[in-house]
Amino acid sequence: NRSSAVVFQTGTDNQSDLNQLSDTNPARLEATVSQYGSTNVSTLNQSGQDNDATVIQDGTSNSSTLTQQGNLATATIDQEGTSNRSFATQGAPNRLTGSQTLDVSQNGVENESVVTQFGSLGDAVVNQDGEDNFSTVSQGGLDNDVASIDQIGNNNASSVSQSANFGFADVDQNGDELASTVVQQGRANFASATIDQVGERNTSFVTQDAPPPPAGPAFNLVALVQQSGSDNESVVSQTNTQGEPQSSANNAFVDQSGTGNFSDLFQDGHGNDADVMQSGEGNESLVEQFGTGNSATVNQMGFGDQSTVFQSGTGNSASVTQSGSAPASGPL
Repeated sequence: NRSSAVVFQTGTDNQSDLNQLSDTNPARLEATVSQYGSTNVSTLNQSGQDNDATVIQDGTSNSSTLTQQGNLATATIDQEGTSNRSFATQGAPNRLTGSQTLDVSQNGVENESVVTQFGSLGDAVVNQDGEDNFSTVSQGGLDNDVASIDQIGNNNASSVSQSANFGFADVDQNGDELASTVVQQGRANFASATIDQVGERNTSFVTQDAPPPPAGPAFNLVALVQQSGSDNESVVSQTNTQGEPQSSANNAFVDQSGTGNFSDLFQDGHGNDADVMQSGEGNESLVEQFGTGNSATVNQMGFGDQSTVFQSGTGNSASVTQSGSAPASGPL
């Protein structure tokens, strides 16, 4: 057995509440809380087996709440600046979980991070630098979900929810008022979602889902969204309602630059591939793919272009190129 706790506070009106509890052998609970500055508040609760936690707050009026209630959980939280808030929960009290890892770093003013890891082998990394950034990570999958959020700037918001298994999500935001949402759920195991946002007021939604039998599953879904400029919006939805094989392997790529572009991309089936590239201003693209082995490429380079691509069946191919101010195109 081993239980170790170290709390070091300097400055004025810092508060620390640390609780360690284990009723099963063996138990290794270790916690280190270091607070510098004034009016920082830390609450740390550990139960279970082999937990390890480090909370360091350097600044003023930062607050951290960390709860570890599973097995083999590790956590590192580092906050610098003023009025940053971190809330993290690892493990579940009503079932065996293990090997969660968590790393939260916040630097700036009034940033907030919420991380919940109810599954096993979850890995979450959150880095926020600036003012009024907000992020949430929820990992409920049983095995090996990986989520990374990196925010630089002001008033950015990111949400990652993983209830499927073996999911990967990577969100990078650099700018102001950027927003992103990633949802990996159902039987969409081994899904991968990457969002890279630069600029102002860009918005991205990625949903990777698979319904219960007889539909699905939808393994190996891949979505990549890149946004630069301002006021662009991307929606990507991937699923498989058409049954076997298990590997759906739909691939979606969206690249938006410029101002006020909109893309809506939907894939249902196996081995579908879609690339949407938008530059300029006020372009709109709709792509819907149902079936197997369909491919679509949309390239919009002008102003106010509109495109709709609908594919159903097997092995269909479509290519759309628009430049200038063009009327809406019909279904292809």
